[in-house]
Amino acid sequence: MIDLGLARITALLKHTPQTWRAIHVAGTNGKGSICAYLTTMLRAKNVSCGRFTSPHLIDRWDCITVNDCAVSEARFRHFEDLVKRRNEEQRLGASEFELLTATAFEIFESEKVEVGVIEVGLGGALDATNALRQKSVTVISKIGLDHQSFLGSTLEEIASQKAGIMRAGVPCIVDGSNSRSVLDVIKDYAAITGATVEFVGPQTSELVQNMHDELEPHQRQNLACAHNAFQFAYPRYAHDTGVLTRAIRGMVWPGRLQLLDIERLTGRKAAVLLDGAHNPQSAEVLAAYVDKHLRTNNTPVTYVLAASEGKDLTEILKLLLRPGDSVAAVEFGPVDGMPWVRSMKSENILGLADGLSVAISSQFDAHTSVQSALEWATRTANEGPLVIAGSLGPTRKETRLSEARSYANLATANSFFGIIPESSSPKIVCEGRALDSYSNVLLSLIQFWQDHGNVWPEQITIVSHAFKRERLVDCHCGAIGFPLDRVNFVGIDPPGMADGTNEAAAKGVVEAVTQWLEDPHGKGNVLAGKRKKRNPWGVSQLLFSTEEGRKRSGVRSEIREDGQEYLSEGSPQPWSYSN
Repeated sequence: MIDLGLARITALLKHTPQTWRAIHVAGTNGKGSICAYLTTMLRAKNVSCGRFTSPHLIDRWDCITVNDCAVSEARFRHFEDLVKRRNEEQRLGASEFELLTATAFEIFESEKVEVGVIEVGLGGALDATNALRQKSVTVISKIGLDHQSFLGSTLEEIASQKAGIMRAGVPCIVDGSNSRSVLDVIKDYAAITGATVEFVGPQTSELVQNMHDELEPHQRQNLACAHNAFQFAYPRYAHDTGVLTRAIRGMVWPGRLQLLDIERLTGRKAAVLLDGAHNPQSAEVLAAYVDKHLRTNNTPVTYVLAASEGKDLTEILKLLLRPGDSVAAVEFGPVDGMPWVRSMKSENILGLADGLSVAISSQFDAHTSVQSALEWATRTANEGPLVIAGSLGPTRKETRLSEARSYANLATANSFFGIIPESSSPKIVCEGRALDSYSNVLLSLIQFWQDHGNVWPEQITIVSHAFKRERLVDCHCGAIGFPLDRVNFVGIDPPGMADGTNEAAAKGVVEAVTQWLEDPHGKGNVLAGKRKKRNPWGVSQLLFSTEEGRKRSGVRSEIREDGQEYLSEGSPQPWSYSN
């Protein structure tokens, strides 16, 4: 449920100190991107930072990051349980979002971050995030019509809610492209509050000027807001634009004008565009981008669309669709931790598209199957533009499971294949960031160290297909320097592999081993390229979320300009020795 107010969240956090400073970001559109820009700049200058944005992308805990790495499920659940117990003991009746906000703040305090970049959930004045005690800067992005039933029916009413994040003596950075009436509301509220206001645009940021031609108009506005806020928070770094420019160029913000590779799903070689446009203002931005970059010679566009109930989808579709376009409609499933969010029926989406003259032959009802929607869209678009847009949510409940959690569930269902006692099930921790088998071994090793009092394992037991032994043990464990006499391997061959009848699979095994023998850490174009394709969400591949943890671990590594972290070759690693 959505129940705005600060009493419950204030009680939840009554005994939780806030030793970190906050940059608080409100607005209708662009606030998530501003948060991403800010954390990218902070990390470029080695400032320890947390980020809390909503809603989550895949798992509930991925909306909370520390130094650009999503917190682990185990850490998230530890602090969530703490907050939930407090809520029950005090009989506060806190909402799901209030519990999530308190969990994020507890994690930031525990991690001793220097700065927390906090995105408002809904509105501003009465949003749970407004319980922040220490704000360095506040930011108000572009304001539009959204959530009118909670915030008001006019831009001016909504602006007054957003302005509620201001504090006396705290600078507020405001997107200067907002309408004059919105800016007047914010200016008046600042005068009453005692906050200082800066209305900004591309011309107010040297960083934006450096990248002007690389950015879309709305991106220039968002980056200008973020850069100005960063300069207020850290004036000593105000002129380090070279470092910041390189960092921004390498940034990935999932779900916003993101190019996605779906070749493994449908065979389509051309990238598709993914954007979470879910209100008329964001749809206008997406439509402008599509018209400028994808509709060459009036080429029709094929859309895969989903929407939440209550959204002004008619206005959104009017902005997106052109004569000749095609639409596949799909429904998403329940959103974890957000029971009030419900998917619009796919047939209703197509009914609105039909009213805008999209031909019946150019419509497809995928119901809840995103796979069938993508396959139909791939066939329909051929080599033409394909866009996935709308409210981004899980299209089936299984998509909330990581690959690691899926394997853990399989092992549990099969009594761990007799390898460990069933009583060990509650102790299982899943590593959820690996993009290939090498990363799986290395990140699992580091996860063990983090979860077991900074102690490295004496032994590793790998359970996999028998034909992968050479790759996993000889290649990967050998490359990272884990003593092979302390590695156990349990191999189970699928049909056709043990007897050699599956020639194609056997050939693939040889090719994979050859690639890893030639490039043991996967730094080259082929293996690094595969990782990049498998990481459309921009999940951090840093081995450690903090420099302090990296130093304490004793792991010798190097971080490249592209943000990838690799073990230093030829250097002994801490797991090479017995504890």
